[in-house]
Amino acid sequence: AVGFFGSERTPAALMAGSAITILFQWPLKHGTESQEMDFLKRAYLFFAASSFCNSLVTVFTSSLAITRLMSGVHDGVARDPLIMMLREYPLFFLSVRAHFLTGVLTFGFAISLRLYGETVGEAPLLARALLCLMGSTLAFMTSIYNMTLTHFGSFGHLWLCYAKLVLERLVVGQRHGLDVKPAGVLGVLSIALLAIASTDIARLLVRYFAGVSDAASPA
Repeated sequence: AVGFFGSERTPAALMAGSAITILFQWPLKHGTESQEMDFLKRAYLFFAASSFCNSLVTVFTSSLAITRLMSGVHDGVARDPLIMMLREYPLFFLSVRAHFLTGVLTFGFAISLRLYGETVGEAPLLARALLCLMGSTLAFMTSIYNMTLTHFGSFGHLWLCYAKLVLERLVVGQRHGLDVKPAGVLGVLSIALLAIASTDIARLLVRYFAGVSDAASPA
């Protein structure tokens, strides 16, 4: 179990470092570019920031899980580490599994958009080829992940179970397992801020498809 969390923590830390590096390398230029390029850059920023956040959660949760496992507060005679983690540390396990792949995928999305945006003007055929190549790679990774996933039907099902567990802990506190105490006010705040961010992203999408610039619209 310690090996699992350690194996996820190291690449997630590298991913977080890479995501924060690319986050500021494709700046917005209001009024000087086409609406399509403006949208590509905004989507790029969203996916780069999402990759950083998901990778950071993975690193943080993995470190907490390793510390908790080293304390010895778990069933040492469980049939295998996976069963033990799902039974006694479900929040840690699902958090790492869900956020790690999400961080990888959103990083890939950001790179795909940057490749497309940088090449579509001069070489549209190459831009499409690169976009399809990146899309194929990300789809293949997710497919392999789903094929080898145990105890869950798919990556989406894993995220659904994780979301239900998080909401359960926020509403009723520690119901089963040994991994966490009730989330409290900070847990509710994190969900509220995520809801605000999601709402703002939805508003940006509506404004884009309506042909309205977000820079000129009132908050």
